[in-house]
Amino acid sequence: MPNAPRVRVGVVGYGAIGRHHARNLATLENVDFIGVAELAEQNRLDADAQGYSTFFSLDDLLRAGVDAVVLSLPTASHYEYAMKLIDVGCAALVELGMSSAIIQRLLRFGASCGKAALERF
Repeated sequence: MPNAPRVRVGVVGYGAIGRHHARNLATLENVDFIGVAELAEQNRLDADAQGYSTFFSLDDLLRAGVDAVVLSLPTASHYEYAMKLIDVGCAALVELGMSSAIIQRLLRFGASCGKAALERF
C-alpha cells in the first residue's frame, strides 16, 4: 500500500522469537522499525549487530516515539508490559500465553481508560 501511513514499531524482547519479529518488521514497506528493547546484554549486542537500534527498557523504547510494540517476552511478563502499553495509549501485539482471566483484566482496563483493546485467538 504505497499511500498507507507509516507506523513506528518496536519489539520488546530479542530472544528466539523476538529476533524473527524484528527481522520481519524491518522489511515491511509501511513500517519504521524503531528498534529493540532488551535487558540481556548479549541479545542487545546481537540486535545491534543486525543494525537495529537497541534500548534498555520499554520506557526507553516509548521515549523513542513508537506507535506500536510487539511484546516477545516470557509469559509471566506479558501482563505487566501490556498494562503499561495500554495505559500510555500504545498499540501492543502480545504473543500467546496469557490466561483468559488475564486477558479479561487487560480488556477491562483498556475499556476503563477509554482505550480500545482487542482479543484474538
